[in-house]
Amino acid sequence: MRRFAVICLSLALLAGCEPEDREVTVTERRALTLWDRSYPLDLRDRAPLSWRRIPATMMRIHNFRFGEDGAGEVYVSVTSETDPLSNVNRWRRQFGKEPVTIDEVATEEVLGTTAWVVELTGDYTPGMGRAPREGMAMRGAVAVLPGRTVTVKMVGPAELTAGRGEEFLDYCKNLEFHDVASLSRTESS
Repeated sequence: MRRFAVICLSLALLAGCEPEDREVTVTERRALTLWDRSYPLDLRDRAPLSWRRIPATMMRIHNFRFGEDGAGEVYVSVTSETDPLSNVNRWRRQFGKEPVTIDEVATEEVLGTTAWVVELTGDYTPGMGRAPREGMAMRGAVAVLPGRTVTVKMVGPAELTAGRGEEFLDYCKNLEFHDVASLSRTESS
């Protein structure tokens, strides 16, 4: 009985002990990320909160839906294609538009280089066996880098994509390669 009382008294005393105060110094702050130092093809993005990230596919390393019913989509592809005009004119054909020359395409700086940017509206024929869709809009950007080309495409019903031009460009301009040295390794290979 005495042993039991000693054990109970010891537990009561220990339960009343509080850990001593420790001082913590914050030396840096950082934003939360979906992937921490694990970026598909080394390409880091910062998507708006209104875009819902969905799984990547074989050709889409970053893939999003937006709008209440997910009718809008944004995706990023990285290919070895080096002719920006082939992407621009393929997108134009998907909207029934005539091809253009590279000098007729608007430009913005993306990934530290010139990106060709297009905006299209009308009836959209996406290809790959998918049915044409009326009243659509698309924004696309093509940036050619050593050894790779990055394309970003936003497509959806025109009323859903209206007013999202700055959002699209901000997304494109915030793309960055995590390991910049990988570009020079690709170029020299």
